[in-house]
Amino acid sequence: MPAPEPGAPLPALPPPSPVYAPIEADLRRRIEQAVPGPLDVQMAWAVRIAVAAQVEANHEQTYRLIFGSQIHALKQLNTLGPLTLRQAREIFNITALRNYPETFKDDDFPAWSGYLVNRGLVTLEPGDPTDDTKAFLTPLGKDFLHFLVGRGLPEYKWG
Repeated sequence: MPAPEPGAPLPALPPPSPVYAPIEADLRRRIEQAVPGPLDVQMAWAVRIAVAAQVEANHEQTYRLIFGSQIHALKQLNTLGPLTLRQAREIFNITALRNYPETFKDDDFPAWSGYLVNRGLVTLEPGDPTDDTKAFLTPLGKDFLHFLVGRGLPEYKWG
């Protein structure tokens, strides 16, 4: 289906699709069975399920790209609470730089820590970052750790 022009109204109903129709019918049936009741309640649960699937897909992508040392840092944030960037750099030095010196030889701490921030797993205190700036595990970061445990995925990855 071609995307509508920006700002153009969508048709009242999506056009028929031989690919989507059986999946849509099955999804409607499953929602009606699992969530009997008004359409607004069914819609709320359908949206929640769609969002959960999107978050899980994002976690899968994050896991493919994340280093084991970054997972270790997330676990430290989870158990110890906020860490300063100085403490995070020490984790980087001990887990990434020491074990993979060829990979991290150019002092890649900004890229290493930036990935965690850019994926929304970690947030920093507002302001210009210094060694004393605190890093916090976000709710998404905590959910990512639950995802690892729930799927039986190891933290011991390369990097």
